[in-house]
Amino acid sequence: MIGYPQNKTLFRHLPDQIAIAPESFVLNKKTYKQSSDVFLGVFAHPFSENRIAALFFPLSSLQAENVARKITHYGKYSYLAFENGQNQAKGFWPIEQSPLEYRWKNERVQ
Repeated sequence: MIGYPQNKTLFRHLPDQIAIAPESFVLNKKTYKQSSDVFLGVFAHPFSENRIAALFFPLSSLQAENVARKITHYGKYSYLAFENGQNQAKGFWPIEQSPLEYRWKNERVQ
């Protein structure tokens, strides 16, 4: 996705660290609302369990072009935030469920 989605159900799997509004975003409790700010995040897909979704959210078209050239260098991260073309935040969302983890049911055997 590029820009602010009109369909809000696309946001249903966003991690707690991010909040998206039409003209701003909050990442890790820091508010980004300048036209020079850009967010990129990758999340669980809201409609398909085995897929992912990405949101590229520039607050201006000028910065979209500037940052788009740089994001390929950050391929291992779950999220990025830029101010004036400079990376300000990068990181990984916490793992909520892993295929390498098994959760035992709490059943009593009698």
